[in-house]
Amino acid sequence: MNFFSEPLHFLNGSQYDLNFYMKSIMECEKMEEPLQLVSTRVRTLSLLSHIYFLQTNNTVKPVILDERIRKVLKYLDDNLRNEISLNVISEKFSITKNHLNMLFRETVGTTIMKYISIKRLGLARQEITSGASIKEAAYHSGFNDYSSFFRAYKSFYGMAPSKLSPDGVDF
Repeated sequence: MNFFSEPLHFLNGSQYDLNFYMKSIMECEKMEEPLQLVSTRVRTLSLLSHIYFLQTNNTVKPVILDERIRKVLKYLDDNLRNEISLNVISEKFSITKNHLNMLFRETVGTTIMKYISIKRLGLARQEITSGASIKEAAYHSGFNDYSSFFRAYKSFYGMAPSKLSPDGVDF
């Protein structure tokens, strides 16, 4: 069951983490009565802690979206690992590039290309913390070359990606 079916637009893709917490809370009903109460409280506190963490660490606030922009966001999320350009998005949704960028910026708070970059950086960060090599994570996240990934990562997070890697090596 997916509790967060609308896009949440957290920069690090945590929609799936939030669904995990919600499912774990729902599973408490299967437990015996004394354990049920304690488990529900602990799991709810964990969910709230995670939401607080997301809110304080590079998140974009959820907003009521223009239907066209909601569709664009869904498309971006579905195609994040692929080559994406403003021209392609503009053609796909039959909106001029300037109007699309203006609508997107008004609704989401940033440009389309910056949004794509931030989402890709979050995806790469997740892969690195899950044990993938930095180079693999960059490639799997839609970055075509390592140097642009490294510069974007360092600019956004304020540190080299090797700080996350268990071996501490950028390549």
